[in-house]
Amino acid sequence: MPYYIVHAATGKEKHAIKEMEKKADALLLPVSMKIFEKEMINTTKKGKINKRYNMLPGYLFVHSDRDLDKNELFSLTGSSGSAYRFLSYSDGRFSLKGSDEEFADNFFALRGAIKQNNVIIKEDQKVVVKSGAFIAFEGRIKKFDRRRDRVTIALNFMEKETLITLPYSDVAIKSEGLDKKEEICNNHNSDLS
Repeated sequence: MPYYIVHAATGKEKHAIKEMEKKADALLLPVSMKIFEKEMINTTKKGKINKRYNMLPGYLFVHSDRDLDKNELFSLTGSSGSAYRFLSYSDGRFSLKGSDEEFADNFFALRGAIKQNNVIIKEDQKVVVKSGAFIAFEGRIKKFDRRRDRVTIALNFMEKETLITLPYSDVAIKSEGLDKKEEICNNHNSDLS
């Protein structure tokens, strides 16, 4: 069951999904599409506000029951004003592989709630993502926003360093106990039960 990433107009990802869903229905392609959003609680002077943030602006994820050939992929994005193109690796492959495929699999299976984390976090500290679609990814903290309880971390995604912003409750300081992906995934799955 392959996953793909589409580069879309930033801020128009939902519109791109609607356009591509119409094309997929017309072509009878077995696909589902999602934007990676995170619901967060922002603390302001007026109180707490729930907001949804697009974690990867300009990108949307496509999941299919079967491998799609190049022509099928292009037919989904062709003549679209919002969806530009499917991303590919340097070897020409369009479907995600390795940790990118694991990320997409976690992302599509995501259904847990964020738990508050009371760990003190500092910039340039090594961390492991402990919940959400980036579960078990390792990175370094680049920025910490204490007021909003968010961290910006650098991690390896699509063969390059990518900065993402997460609630700090989604990360843990990298230590002996959190070094193994299996342990993090098991803890995450038991929280969902």
